[in-house]
Amino acid sequence: MISTEPLTGIDEDGPEAAPHEGGPAVSIRINGFAELEAAAGHWEKAQELARRLGSIAGSSWEAVDAVAYSAVLQEASTLPQGPRQEVEAKVVELLGRKGQPETGPMSQDYFNRLCPLVVQAATVFDWCHDDSVIHAVLGPRHGAAFLTLIREALFASDPKRQWPGSESGPEVIEFLDERDARAFFEATPQYLSAYQSLRSRGEWPVWLDPFAGALPWLWALRRRRWITLLLILCALWIALGIAQLSDPGSRAYYVSPWFVILSVLLCLGLHLAVGLGADRIMMSAAVRASRAASRARLFDPVQREQFLREKGRPIGWGALAFLLYISVVLKFVPFILLFGPYVGIIAILQTLVRM
Repeated sequence: MISTEPLTGIDEDGPEAAPHEGGPAVSIRINGFAELEAAAGHWEKAQELARRLGSIAGSSWEAVDAVAYSAVLQEASTLPQGPRQEVEAKVVELLGRKGQPETGPMSQDYFNRLCPLVVQAATVFDWCHDDSVIHAVLGPRHGAAFLTLIREALFASDPKRQWPGSESGPEVIEFLDERDARAFFEATPQYLSAYQSLRSRGEWPVWLDPFAGALPWLWALRRRRWITLLLILCALWIALGIAQLSDPGSRAYYVSPWFVILSVLLCLGLHLAVGLGADRIMMSAAVRASRAASRARLFDPVQREQFLREKGRPIGWGALAFLLYISVVLKFVPFILLFGPYVGIIAILQTLVRM
């Protein structure tokens, strides 16, 4: 027998959500019709659990009784999907609306107290796979912020957790979602395309970045990849040192062609490796920037995107040309550091040709 009572969710106690940012709050219904396995008793149980959640939380989520909260979630996990979503909506309202500061990043202490509650609910309601209730209750902006908070809370509770879609793909997919990637690669769309290809295929695309392959140190300087720049310069100076090696017992100014050939091959290999690995270098930089935003507790999408855009913005061509002009004209240490290996290797090659 199917009950003739309307099974459309909680009317009088249902959560409220804004239809758009800044708009008036209106009542929502998560389910337009009930599943066949959800009887009237299930909806009554959902109403009771929602009321218990309201009394447990009081005026602030910080007053939540952890034991009572866990008991409610455990009971909600036994309900069919429709009534369970009604309880889920109440939890989202409690944690997602009351649990976030109005402005500015979330404090570490705030996050530490909220994290266990979020982790318990995410496990029961499977928020990693289904975020429909979150967006229905909180709206697009606050829903996105709450999802980022959930992701960070789950990562903090278990750093080895596997995320949906990351089982067969590179690790970067697990730590960098598309929203963060779009913000970081806003000024470098070619790397966003590489990220999307990686996400769809599950394997790294093979392509050569012409700029990175031709002038790797200049590419690293413009992209503000300082560690990469240091490693490239160290490799170039090592190649110059190899070119200057001579055979034991030979004349002081004798240049060994084998060492010079090895030096040239090292330089060419370095250029090719940076050109082919530019996307991997930038992906790693995007992951670090995303993790830095999470450590700073920037969960609001607007603030987070501003942070990531700034981290991913390259040095302008005008500023870069001015720096190079100053280093060449005034012959400062940067000129020797940047151009010295190439000048030295070319001079040794000329010596070898004359011999």
